[in-house]
Amino acid sequence: MSRSVYRAIPGTWRLAAAALGLAGLGLAACKGAIGDGTPSGATGSGTAASSGGSAGAGTGTAGMAGAIGTGTAGAAGPLDVGLLTSVRLNRTQYNNTVQDLLGTALTPADNFPPDETSLGFDTLGGTLQLQPERQDAYLSASATLINELLARPATDPVYKRIISCDYTTGAACGKQILSAFATRAWRRPVVDAELAPYATLAAAGTTPKDGMTAALRAVLMSASFLFRLEHDPNPDVATAHRLGGYELATRLSYFLWATMPDDALFADAAAGKLLDDASLKAEIDRMLGDATHARALADTFGAEWLGLGKMQSITPDATLYPMFNDAVRAAMIEENKRFVMDFLGNGKAIPMMLSADFTYANAALAAFYGMPAVTGAALQRVPVTGSNRAGGLLTLGSFLAGESNPNRTSPTKRGLFVLDRLLCSAPPPPPPSVNANLDQGAGAVNLPVRQRLAQHQMLGSGCAACHVVMDSIGLGLEHFDGVGHYRAADEFGPIDATGKLPSASGTTMFDGVTQLAAILATDPRLVPCVVQKLLTFSIGRDFSNDTALRDQLTKTAGDGAANLRGVLEAVVMSDAFRNRRAALQTEVKP
Repeated sequence: MSRSVYRAIPGTWRLAAAALGLAGLGLAACKGAIGDGTPSGATGSGTAASSGGSAGAGTGTAGMAGAIGTGTAGAAGPLDVGLLTSVRLNRTQYNNTVQDLLGTALTPADNFPPDETSLGFDTLGGTLQLQPERQDAYLSASATLINELLARPATDPVYKRIISCDYTTGAACGKQILSAFATRAWRRPVVDAELAPYATLAAAGTTPKDGMTAALRAVLMSASFLFRLEHDPNPDVATAHRLGGYELATRLSYFLWATMPDDALFADAAAGKLLDDASLKAEIDRMLGDATHARALADTFGAEWLGLGKMQSITPDATLYPMFNDAVRAAMIEENKRFVMDFLGNGKAIPMMLSADFTYANAALAAFYGMPAVTGAALQRVPVTGSNRAGGLLTLGSFLAGESNPNRTSPTKRGLFVLDRLLCSAPPPPPPSVNANLDQGAGAVNLPVRQRLAQHQMLGSGCAACHVVMDSIGLGLEHFDGVGHYRAADEFGPIDATGKLPSASGTTMFDGVTQLAAILATDPRLVPCVVQKLLTFSIGRDFSNDTALRDQLTKTAGDGAANLRGVLEAVVMSDAFRNRRAALQTEVKP
């Protein structure tokens, strides 16, 4: 193992790292795989400077944001699977994994430091850090989890599955327990050589139970547990190669389920089935049809793609929006997740997410939206045809409320969300010198938001170039107030939700969310953007420059007719998902 990995392990734990299997915790990216004595033994030194690919970026024609309906792909270089730095388990994945591994109901990662995010996701290897506070949290969690396990009665099914023999009888039993536990925890077979430090630790305990406790904790503190480690046969050769069966099983499981592989997936990995196209497709179908994990993608990818995290922290002005409460907030979050889950299974094309004839509501949310009455607290699939909620994603309350200010709407935030999350064409951040607060300035608070935005665009051509498209999209949603409630007028008079967007034919006019949604649904950047978001989330690196790959997978999935399930399958079956490579010399810092 690389000695450089010891440097980030604090205090006395650094001294004990070799025995406890903690080596590797401090290095989240390296040339080759980081490890603690894996069978392949691939280690390296240095940290990755970049995790990007090589394909050219797409460009638009309307300022920084691009013209609606005219997004074009930039010149693409040769397809490259790109450099992927080792990905640490995020808090959701850690909780799910220890529950599946140990049969616990505990959620220790709830007390970990927040995960770092990039591009809207908390799954990127080059972003997720391993600071001392997190290492301390891992130590505490390992103690809590293993103490709970060993406190179970000897007749408990979970105890019997993990503690498969009487470890007080000697080293042979201890090795049996540790080998089986580490194989599941590390998501691959282990060999005797790498188990030796753990067996030594178990034997050194004051009592057999103390020794077993320390050894099992060390398995949970290993980099092989805390990271998704993948092996490059030769870390000095940056040629793409196929993942092994267990590595692919791990990628697939954390993508679709946000947890470790189950027994069936482990069995397919062992048999080499996942390396066969037909078997891999069959496994995708099985996993997506698994009722136990039916919500996983909506709770993880869907929630992050559509920015649900903001809903937990927004604080709308109670005086201005008295109808908004925690029951409505919770229902909006669930509505969003049910909407995504529906499109994962209904086979409808992705553009129809902007013209869906249904949503999900319970009694509280239906009353808030002004829809026909719904009975009960459970959300139900309800029709919205002909109502003001026929804009699909654009009329979900979680989007409208989450992209607003506490005391008013924010057309700029809403427009930016559409450009970033749905079209992958976000403009750059505003210059530091620009005051982005529309409520400041002489008489600003006494002007409708449309006039405030017009004043802001007059600050300079740089502002107008980005805001002309971004604000137009947001203004088309002005019939929905700061918490997503429909209104025909505000304090300044009737709502003006008209706008115009640059298009291939020149300019396209629209009035309101239905017409706006129809324009966005035909934008050629929509489906490729969903492909890009799924690539980024599932693999764990930035794919914004991999235009050739993105367009190739879009075509494979069916272009504008592609559905969410088809895009997901195209991503998993791609070389980008099933391959990896070592770092190029230019991607490594000494």
